[in-house]
Amino acid sequence: RLQADTPGYSPITAQLAEILAKSGHLTEAITEMGAALQDAPDNGLYRLNLAILQDQAGLRDDALTSYRLALISLQGAPTAPLGQIRDRIRYLQQRR
Repeated sequence: RLQADTPGYSPITAQLAEILAKSGHLTEAITEMGAALQDAPDNGLYRLNLAILQDQAGLRDDALTSYRLALISLQGAPTAPLGQIRDRIRYLQQRR
C-alpha cells in the first residue's frame, strides 16, 4: 500500500525487494530492486544489492555487470566494501 501511495519513492521499493528476497522470491526481488534503481539510478547501495540478488539467483553475467557498476558508484563512499566487491568480481570472472 505504501508503494502505491508514494510511487517513485525508491526506499519503499528497495525495502520490498529485501522482504521478497528474504522470503525466497529472488526473481521478484530482482525486479523490485531494478525498479528502485530506476527511481534512484545513482544509488550505489541499490546497485550492490541488485548484484547480490542476481548473484544469489545464479545470474552470473548480470551480477558481474551490476557489481562493476556498484564499484564505480561506491567509489569514495567511506563504508563501502570495495575490496569485497573486487574479490567477488574476480571470483565470478574465473568461473567463466
